Amino acid sequence: MAAAEKAGELNPEKFANVVTQVRMESLRSEAYKATEKQDFATALGIYEKMLAISPNEATVYFDIALA
Repeated sequence: MAAAEKAGELNPEKFANVVTQVRMESLRSEAYKATEKQDFATALGIYEKMLAISPNEATVYFDIALA
């Protein structure tokens, strides 16, 4: 993720969306791992972080419903 953030700093017009996508996928992975461990409070906290980044992301709401 650090490399994507650096790319966003160097060329924000080209990579701003990519940085957001990488951040979202990283958080989604963390949330899935928490859900697999049945640590639902942690998973929901991570999903809340995702919604703060992208509040209209329908898949996050779907993932919350599954958690």
